[in-house]
Amino acid sequence: MSGLALERLRHWVPGWLSWLALAGGVGAALFVLALRPSSWRRPVRGEFVRFLDLTAWRAVPAVTGAAVLIGIGLVAQGLYWLERFGELETVYTILATVLIREIAPVLVGLLVLGRGGLLILGELSTMQRGGQCRALDAQGVDPFLAVALPRVAALPVAMFCLSMLFVVVAQLSGYAMAAALGVARLPPERFVETMIQSIGAQGYLVLPLKSLLIGVAIGVVCLLTAVERWREVESEDPVPAGFLRAVLATFLATGLVSAL
Repeated sequence: MSGLALERLRHWVPGWLSWLALAGGVGAALFVLALRPSSWRRPVRGEFVRFLDLTAWRAVPAVTGAAVLIGIGLVAQGLYWLERFGELETVYTILATVLIREIAPVLVGLLVLGRGGLLILGELSTMQRGGQCRALDAQGVDPFLAVALPRVAALPVAMFCLSMLFVVVAQLSGYAMAAALGVARLPPERFVETMIQSIGAQGYLVLPLKSLLIGVAIGVVCLLTAVERWREVESEDPVPAGFLRAVLATFLATGLVSAL
């Protein structure tokens, strides 16, 4: 039994490694294309703005609601224990580390996955199955440039903006709840100053880096899954596989940045 499991693992690991290498190559190609001004012609810019509206602007209510709940549950609790034990520096450091470096990018990444990643899966798999990608290629239009680039490029921008919104709303809602409960020992301006100081120099780099990397990872994973699943079995729904892969990519990206 152990020999059979080892043999299956031997075939499974190289497949995942090659898929990760392919995803890295696609991500690098999209990054190079995004830096070229010639890539951003009017149709590409229009598609980028459309997808950014769907992914970022329309996700603002969900991100704001989640930030309020997390702020009330985490920040207000931290201020409550601060009132009980008086460990000012320790409590604020934990709040900054847990909320800003860990919770914000992961939770926003999952919301962006549900809003934008699954949309990429649905649209591109439909285009692939219906032959629109082949039609664009036959007309001399690169589908990778006209279809994939604006959609994937919109995700890291949406991730960055929504992560900043999440952090601000979570802290303000947490402080408001603490003030309502009478456990806010600091005035609002002192609270903001203390939280900013508690983030540290690395915190200002970790959150943007995680947000951008998670956005790229979700976009690339959903792009590859939408294309390959319909190529293998046209009757198979790519959403479950794409969702699972994107969630794993989110945790992998945040874990790599945290480790570094």
